[in-house]
Amino acid sequence: MSWKVLPSRAVEGHPVLHRGNCSTAKNMPSLLSKEEVRMVFEEFPELDMCELCAPWGSLGIDKPPPRQGPSGGKPLLQR
Repeated sequence: MSWKVLPSRAVEGHPVLHRGNCSTAKNMPSLLSKEEVRMVFEEFPELDMCELCAPWGSLGIDKPPPRQGPSGGKPLLQR
């Protein structure tokens, strides 16, 4: 298994974790090992996870709760 992290496109956004074979991240050349993903989580605790490829399953962790918007209302859309 391998994963990819895409940087945020917005200043206030968060990097997004994808499985290595996710079509959303197909143009990103770097593949990460499970240990490298752990290091990314340490550096970016607010890391988002792709809803399309669901990388939490391949990492053996629970699906993260939806991120709440700044107003505390609707969840922000996941990439």
